[in-house]
Amino acid sequence: MIFKITKQNSFLFAYLNHSYNVYKPKKGDLNKVALDRLFRLCQTMLYYYSRVFIVRIDLHPVDFSADNKVMSIFLNKFISKLEKQYQCKVGYFCAREQNKSDKQHYHLALLLSGHKAMLPHNILTQLKTDWIQHCQGSVYFVDKPYYVIYRGDKASINPAIYRLSYLIKNHTKEHNKPANSYLCNVIKLKPNNKGNVLNEKLLVDPLITHQMLSK
Repeated sequence: MIFKITKQNSFLFAYLNHSYNVYKPKKGDLNKVALDRLFRLCQTMLYYYSRVFIVRIDLHPVDFSADNKVMSIFLNKFISKLEKQYQCKVGYFCAREQNKSDKQHYHLALLLSGHKAMLPHNILTQLKTDWIQHCQGSVYFVDKPYYVIYRGDKASINPAIYRLSYLIKNHTKEHNKPANSYLCNVIKLKPNNKGNVLNEKLLVDPLITHQMLSK
């Protein structure tokens, strides 16, 4: 996909009290429910970490399957491994697609603490090794495989949201049923004396955004 955001390849999507550029599909539209889940996942990670590291990769199984069991088992094992290795919470958002191929493939985004994970190479290499061992599948390393987003800094969050919203296009997901088109983990919020509130300042804090733009 094209990484530069333009009026031709994007449109504004409102989440809470702000608008973000999201991918404008050439065919069909975006799944708004899945898009809300993506925003909430980013918001939850930013609730825990002021800097969040996002890694992208595509996974291809050897054979077609009518469900996502192979992927679900892999994600559970791999996420557990990353959490132990990096000592942080790990979020994932995964989209199942099948267009003209006789089998599905998966677009995967991993979200980790940006204080613990800073470079994608080790994660991607480890993921490739584990995926091949898991199902003898293959991987595709995407261009520009990582982003770093900062709590309250919309300037860093908007490009990452745009890139990840490509996963949420309805086109290429018509053949997925009965399998779910999206896999996304739910990270529980740590109780605090102010309550578990995912407020809009986690994504857009005017003061932080101004400070980052001034650097």
